Amino acid sequence: MNWLGVSYTQTISLIDNQTAAALTNLLAGKGIQVSGGLTLNCNSLANGIFVNVNPTPNLSLAIDSGIVLCTGRVLSTAADTGINASRFRLASNNWAITTTDAQIATIAGASATQRDLCFLQFNFIPRGDSAYIDYVFASEDYPEYACSQFYDAFGIFVQAPSDTFKNYSKVPGTNISVSINSINDTSKQTGVSNFNTYCKGLGAGSPFIQYYTANLINNHIVYDGMTKVLRARIPVQPNLQHTMKLAIADILDGNFDSGIFFKKSSFTSPPLIEITDRKASNGSNKDTLFLIEGCNPGIVSFSRSTVSAPITVNASFSGTASSGDFSAATSFTIATGNSTFNYNVSALTDGVKENIESLRIIFSVPA
Repeated sequence: MNWLGVSYTQTISLIDNQTAAALTNLLAGKGIQVSGGLTLNCNSLANGIFVNVNPTPNLSLAIDSGIVLCTGRVLSTAADTGINASRFRLASNNWAITTTDAQIATIAGASATQRDLCFLQFNFIPRGDSAYIDYVFASEDYPEYACSQFYDAFGIFVQAPSDTFKNYSKVPGTNISVSINSINDTSKQTGVSNFNTYCKGLGAGSPFIQYYTANLINNHIVYDGMTKVLRARIPVQPNLQHTMKLAIADILDGNFDSGIFFKKSSFTSPPLIEITDRKASNGSNKDTLFLIEGCNPGIVSFSRSTVSAPITVNASFSGTASSGDFSAATSFTIATGNSTFNYNVSALTDGVKENIESLRIIFSVPA
């Protein structure tokens, strides 16, 4: 298709009927340890993995690869429309599944009828105090059913230790759940009678048109509208087990499908602190580092992902070098607002001829 004088060709390759392990392993990235509890409650044709050739921001799906959960069908057939169909087709597969999922109910309401539920659940251990995941929500309900009670509910639910599930699929900078009502462009519609109730009434700034993408490329992706790529930030407790639940369901009826696309390896948790560089007395950063008596100190450089509070790091020492052979702090604090720190360790001049000695430093962050 040629749009505004620029030629785009987008194709999407999908494989349905995956296992919970396959989906989870594709999703988990740096700083996330999957620790069991894998569950996939979903029609086998409503989950899958995808590769999106030529992602096109502002025109269609802008994620290159990952996993997808939907309320309809992943793959098209001669009789039924899946994700990989023209946007001029209608994706409306009704699996006739009625459920009452407790987490979906926190979004849609306890009395709302849930249809065609699909969720992936697993346990994980994060390295840092925040986790992140990148996603796009897309729906056949766009644009006609924006600002109505007919909307598909989905959530990125996480249960921290000794806590309940909380939903983190929120419009950036707000506590408003992402849906066709909170993110849309109703200015392109006529006769939106429930605009104030179902859209603007959600909160200041709604509906958030800046996060909406109308599907303007008509080949290979069926949904009429979708969000831009959104990033959920999830506060977590480092090195403790949490539970993740990614869920989507039709509300009221089972028609007009929706899907959530999650970017491959985007579920990450940067460590509280990590070593970014090491230098010997001569400035080298090779694997074998050394200190020379009376020369420049060795330097260990740290960075951290959270700067809103101070962080203290302890250092412990072992090896053949005695305490009189070197000078190094047993702890240091990176102040609020600072993201980097250079730790110095020096070999002291003692006038004694000695063989080469070893020094091992272990850094730890108190719980």
